[in-house]
Amino acid sequence: MAAPIPMEMKLIGAMPCCFGFFFLFGSAMLLNDALQQYLLGQKIRNTPTSKARAAAIGLVELAGKAKCLEKLTAPITKTPCAYYEVCAQYYYQHKKSSGWRTFYRDESGKRFFLEDDSGKVLVDPGSAKMNLSADFTFKGTLNDTQFFGLLPSNQVDKKVLDYLEANPKAKEAAKGMSGKQLRFMEYYVAEGDPLFVLGSAEPLEGATSAVASENLVVRKNSRDKIMLISEKSEKATLGVLGLKFYIEIFFGLFMVFISIMAVAVSIGLFLV
Repeated sequence: MAAPIPMEMKLIGAMPCCFGFFFLFGSAMLLNDALQQYLLGQKIRNTPTSKARAAAIGLVELAGKAKCLEKLTAPITKTPCAYYEVCAQYYYQHKKSSGWRTFYRDESGKRFFLEDDSGKVLVDPGSAKMNLSADFTFKGTLNDTQFFGLLPSNQVDKKVLDYLEANPKAKEAAKGMSGKQLRFMEYYVAEGDPLFVLGSAEPLEGATSAVASENLVVRKNSRDKIMLISEKSEKATLGVLGLKFYIEIFFGLFMVFISIMAVAVSIGLFLV
């Protein structure tokens, strides 16, 4: 008769199984995101690029230059723009992992025009997937000293400190970040910047323009659920999506393999 398995061995045997399910959950998220990248890429390939003046109700793909509906300024660098976004992150280190985590994000969300040689169409960036590169990155700490004022520290640019003072929500989010390495990234779309847009064209409330396309707004709706704004061309955007798709497929399948091995090891320990 086989001896009963001690409780300690059961707990040890369960650990690989728990890790296996953790990796399986992570792989499901990666593979799902890879699927979204693939479907978005297919939408871009199957939707012909339209001129602004020829835009009609429904899914539309446009390429042109940003034009301000109302003048904005990027909040850190005070650069005139049609759209801006600020992303604040802190650097973390935990056992074998490290990286940047976002603790605050702000964006203008204001509408702007996309203009080409045929006309212009209004664009609503709310809930859009933004494919922009950071125009400015500021790194450092909130204070110029660390360890109770005993050691000097590389403080973030004064522009960032002024931004925090002028924005109560950002200042509140930065509480407790004293001494941590921070990174503030500012993205903006300046007037005249080239953009590639994929979204749903819908009637604009209260519009009375004689030009049909100027009575439309391109946004994310509940039917198509697509809104992409990219500073890259269609070809370059497809390249980015394709690269991300293959990377996520690779790591997703690798995590599936790890999870299967972990569960197999756990079952083997229980059967000993």
